[in-house]
Amino acid sequence: MSARPPAVGDLHVDGSTAVVSPPGPPWVGRMQRVADDGRYALITAIGYEWPTRPDRLRPATGAERATFEQGVDALHREVAYLVRRMTTRAAR
Repeated sequence: MSARPPAVGDLHVDGSTAVVSPPGPPWVGRMQRVADDGRYALITAIGYEWPTRPDRLRPATGAERATFEQGVDALHREVAYLVRRMTTRAAR
C-alpha cells in the first residue's frame, strides 16, 4: 500500500484475518479512520470494527465489494423488519 491512507469509506481486505483451517476468506471492511498509532480501523458489514496495519491491506475486488454490500443490505432489511414488528406490537 502507499504511504497515504485509504479514503474513509473505501473497502479493503485484511489478509491477516484469513483462516487456514478450516479455510475461510479474509475479512472485508470499510475504512473508518487512522488511529493515533498508525493502524487503520475498518468495519465489517455487520458493524464489527477492528484495527489492522497498513501492510496487511489490499483493495477489495469487485466480487468482495458486492458481497460486502449484500451483507449491509441484508442487515438493513433485518433491522427494518424488527422495527416494524416492534412498532406493530407497541401499537396494540
